[in-house]
Amino acid sequence: MGRLNGKAAFITGAASGIGRAIALMFAQQGARVAVADRDEAGGAETARLIEEAGGCGIFVSTDVTNEESVQSAISAANGKLGGLDVLVNDAGIVHMAAAADTSLEDWERVLAVNLRGVFLCSKHALPLMRGNGGGAVVNVASIGSLVGIQAHAAYNASKAGVVGLSRQMAVDYGPENIRRLPNGDRHPNGAWGGRDRCCAGRLRPAAPAEAHNGAGGYRACGLVPGLR
Repeated sequence: MGRLNGKAAFITGAASGIGRAIALMFAQQGARVAVADRDEAGGAETARLIEEAGGCGIFVSTDVTNEESVQSAISAANGKLGGLDVLVNDAGIVHMAAAADTSLEDWERVLAVNLRGVFLCSKHALPLMRGNGGGAVVNVASIGSLVGIQAHAAYNASKAGVVGLSRQMAVDYGPENIRRLPNGDRHPNGAWGGRDRCCAGRLRPAAPAEAHNGAGGYRACGLVPGLR
C-alpha cells in the first residue's frame, strides 16, 4: 500500500524535470495526479508515463501566471480526480543576471511564474482543502532563498518570497489541518540545495524522495509526512 493511496494531487511544472519526478513518485505511492503545465506535449507525456506504470494521471493545461487559467485547471482537476488533497507548486523559471543587469520585464516575468504562481494556485486550492477537512501544500523553493547566488537577483528574490509566503500560510491555515512545506530544489549551478525547515502551525519538513528523472540528476522534493 502506497503512502498516498486515496489522495488527489495537483502538481505544477510537471511536464519535465523536478515536477515530472514528483508526479511519477506521487503516482507510484498511490496518488491520483493532475499534471499541470502549459507545455501540453510534455504534460501529456508525464500523464502517459503515470498511466503506463498503472497509476492515475491526467493532464490539465495551466498557466500559473494567469488567475483564470489556474482557477479553471484546479476546478477541472478537482472534478476529474474527485477532490484535492495535495498541491505541489513546482513551476519555476530562472533568469541569470545581477540586479543592475535585470530588466523590469525579466524581473516581472520571473516573479510572475515563481511567486505569483504559488500564490494563485494556493489561493484556489485552499478552499477545496478546507472542504475536505485538510490537506498539504508543498512549495518548491531553493537554497537561493536563504543565501546569495551570484547573478540570480530575480530568481533568489522570488524564492525568498516563496519561503516567506509558506511560513505565513502555515500560520493562517495550520489550525485548519492544512500543512505548508517550503522545500529546497536543485541549486541553479547544479549543487543539491537541501531543504528549508521552518515550523509554524502544522508545518512539517518533508523527507526527500529518491526519485530522478534520468536527465540531469534532479531529485524530487519529497513525500509529505502525515497525509494519511
